[in-house]
Amino acid sequence: QSIAKVGSWELDLSTKKIWASKVAFEIYDIKSDSEYIDLSTVQGMRDPEDNIFVNKALKDLMEKNVPYDITFRIYTPKGELKYIHSRAKMINDDLGVPYKVLGVFQDITLLKEKELELEYSAYNDFLTGLHNRRYYEENLKVLDIPENYPLTIVMADINGLKLINDAFGHNSGDDLLISAAKLLESEARSTDIVARIGGDEFVIVMPKTTEKEVEKMLNSINKKSKDIYIQSIE
Repeated sequence: QSIAKVGSWELDLSTKKIWASKVAFEIYDIKSDSEYIDLSTVQGMRDPEDNIFVNKALKDLMEKNVPYDITFRIYTPKGELKYIHSRAKMINDDLGVPYKVLGVFQDITLLKEKELELEYSAYNDFLTGLHNRRYYEENLKVLDIPENYPLTIVMADINGLKLINDAFGHNSGDDLLISAAKLLESEARSTDIVARIGGDEFVIVMPKTTEKEVEKMLNSINKKSKDIYIQSIE
């Protein structure tokens, strides 16, 4: 278990005490002179939002023998966020009466971070932090309904990106893209979609927006863009 970094635990149903293995203490980053973990300590380390379904899952296991196979978040005493995957089963005595819950768990933080990274990259542009073309195209179909009319689509591209890249390098070109993205996002509303759909191409989708409202926003973008300089170039 120590090689695989799998912690184990046992819950005594009569005493409600939780025994934990050495690896379990290491994963939770808890120092203790005892082999037992206080239930309130464990619950206090879990993300409050996760505590609800974790407690329900444990209750369903003990009362209905529903399979216990869950992932939840904890915060170690040092404030480190960890993702924990845990499984457990009921143990019965010779008469078939449940008397103990036996469980194992593993720190899957690195795996979860990779998963979240893949999910993020599927719909977001890493450079600017905006949504990408895929997100734009899929959500445009959702927004294109009468309830959102007039539906405005603003297309924008950056003049001189190649010039910046050739003259000052791609880092300066990236600064230009990031600055443009921040400007567009700052002018858009929370209900709008702002996406980078190409190398120097951006789009803003604005539900329930009139032409007059859009003109006001575009004027503001054009005015503020003149205050942004990349390598002394407006």
